[in-house]
Amino acid sequence: HQGNSVRMGVVYPTPWWRAEGLSGSIGDLAANSSIYYAFDSSPEDSSHGVIQFHLCGEGGDTIMALSPPAREKLLVSYLVELLGPKAANYTRVVGHDFGGDAYIGGGFQANMPPGMWTSYGPALFSRPAGPADDRRGLFAGAEGGPLGFWDVGGG
Repeated sequence: HQGNSVRMGVVYPTPWWRAEGLSGSIGDLAANSSIYYAFDSSPEDSSHGVIQFHLCGEGGDTIMALSPPAREKLLVSYLVELLGPKAANYTRVVGHDFGGDAYIGGGFQANMPPGMWTSYGPALFSRPAGPADDRRGLFAGAEGGPLGFWDVGGG
């Protein structure tokens, strides 16, 4: 499910990983991981560095159930494990929980973490349209860019 979609960003003074030849992009399909992906979301002028996490589904629920300090520690520790000790030198962690937005309802994009279709897919199409309590998924958006579907470069 995506009703709990959250973006969290770990902010650094600079995008230091670039100088080390790292992309800052992370895709995690490990069965025991609550994090599915993150990427370099730093501004073009490199005035600061940002690794942005997209937390959703059961993984998002797990992480958002933590206290803010525990959540911050988990995200930074995750980056230290993958990118090295420099990842511990962050300035702050910022975020936005889209599930708290009355008119968005949580889903900020069409991300399908492992197991989503097999866990929830039948419910998306099995009930007829009708009553106000109809909870089928509605698909809308503009998931495209000049380089193709899911282009996050803003190109």
